[in-house]
Amino acid sequence: MGFGSAGPMISENGILYVEVAGPEGPKVYAIDVISGKILKNKPIDLGYTLLGTSKNAVYLGLFEKDKNKNLIALDRAKLDTLWHKDLKELGMPRIWITEKGIFYSTSPIRETEIGFIDDITGQVLWRKKVKRGFTVTKKVLFLKESDQIREGMRITGWWIVTTTSLDLSTGKFLGVEKRKIGTGGFPPLDLYLLGIDFLGRLSEDKEGIVALDINTGQLKWKSEKMKIGLPLRLAGATEKVVILHSSVSHKDEKYTLWYGVDATNGKILWEKWAQCRKDELCLYGDTWTGMADEILLVLKGSIGGDLILVDTITGRIIGEQKKIPIVGRHHQATYKDILIVGMANGLKAYQIKIQ
Repeated sequence: MGFGSAGPMISENGILYVEVAGPEGPKVYAIDVISGKILKNKPIDLGYTLLGTSKNAVYLGLFEKDKNKNLIALDRAKLDTLWHKDLKELGMPRIWITEKGIFYSTSPIRETEIGFIDDITGQVLWRKKVKRGFTVTKKVLFLKESDQIREGMRITGWWIVTTTSLDLSTGKFLGVEKRKIGTGGFPPLDLYLLGIDFLGRLSEDKEGIVALDINTGQLKWKSEKMKIGLPLRLAGATEKVVILHSSVSHKDEKYTLWYGVDATNGKILWEKWAQCRKDELCLYGDTWTGMADEILLVLKGSIGGDLILVDTITGRIIGEQKKIPIVGRHHQATYKDILIVGMANGLKAYQIKIQ
């Protein structure tokens, strides 16, 4: 397909939404992933960028530092404009796209106003002020507050961490989790990993992850013991498995340590040590990874080249896909076993095949 330079893209339920800079100006396209047929397109103003999708809307944003922060919602089926909002009226907030709309935070240092914008109407459904950190998922907001334990006048190295979960679209309280963490004099720092239906964080012993259900906010499972380096990153997730990797050192050698974790119960399905001088699954910097159906895709090198195909259930390398022109982290998308790559003259779709 050759209709202009393809920019950011998002694949949802077999439809690819992509921003294209063509000869007639920038447009947003809705394209059938299987056939490549253009379903709809809509001209957009210069400077707007494709941000993401919720259940009913496709979002475009124009963000100019300290000047403008405009948000446009388009109907997912027709690409007609649902609403337009100047975010300056909300204090130029940061935004997160969720299942049913936009969560926002004004993000000052000590106190922040948070709220939720409905995807169909553009109305603010609820707002409140909080003095704590938070993590946003598609459905649930997790608020975190840390209080250091004192013994009389003496400050201890222990903290009580309270995590409160709220329904994002209504602001309704779902539950609360309290835990005691020993960190020395520093506040505890949680590292969050978002799976398909859970929010993961490091366990208290830092030797595994704990999963919180994103529908209820309640504990879902605790993983088996793992060796974890930092930063711990999520390479991909399905309903069956979560793929994690981190950088570790052992006997003066550097490794990328991979884990495949059962997404239903936290059991370790496989572990792989990729030695950086020898193994092609050693990751350098911000190496692109993706998922196509039940296959993990790992790019060799940082720009373009070959993809390594890894079975997500066993961790075995099951093939390679040659000469894939991947550039950047937002100019490709996957649906089932199809990888779509944006290029200077359009889009190209590849079927991921096990050789």
